[in-house]
Amino acid sequence: MSLISLCVDYPHSYGTHVPLLATGLAFMLSSSKMNALISEIDGTPCPLPLPVVEFGAGHHSTSLISAFAQELKTEHIVVETDREWLYKTTSPTVLSRATVHLTEASWKAVELLPKRIGLVLIDCESEGFGRAAVLRRMKELGVTAEVVVVHDTEPRNAHLYALEEHLAAYRYRRDDRSRTPHTTMLSNIHDITEGSNG
Repeated sequence: MSLISLCVDYPHSYGTHVPLLATGLAFMLSSSKMNALISEIDGTPCPLPLPVVEFGAGHHSTSLISAFAQELKTEHIVVETDREWLYKTTSPTVLSRATVHLTEASWKAVELLPKRIGLVLIDCESEGFGRAAVLRRMKELGVTAEVVVVHDTEPRNAHLYALEEHLAAYRYRRDDRSRTPHTTMLSNIHDITEGSNG
């Protein structure tokens, strides 16, 4: 099954981030293929694909990321604060392939992550500005991601998430405002701005 066939327009708000998530995963895939091609040409070892990290398991995202990680032979790390939600949204097969960190606050798991990540999806708890806390902690610890996808970024949620200062820190930004809740994709490496749905 291709990324394109997995990326459909979900009819409810739980999946509005899937189109940009799939786009971010496609950036990872093209980067991995380019590394393999360069390796083949110059004979240098091909670097392993960077892991994909998901803050907040979900009905659609966890399965999509799992399929992608399995295809690319990279690690899928899931950080979740709600055990019941994790098991409600994620199949046992997907869970068996992922590294799972159950924690009381998502930001506390940042220290368990590798320093370099291919893609991070931030769709975790809103309490205590959880999403902003993850971005802040990543910066404090020097954890970088080639692509960052953040769900629920519409301005009306600014009081819940306090994200804007963290989103503005990235060189490239792409907002999908065609679906509610909004989603934002960020990168300091890849120009992901083409095709913004603002």
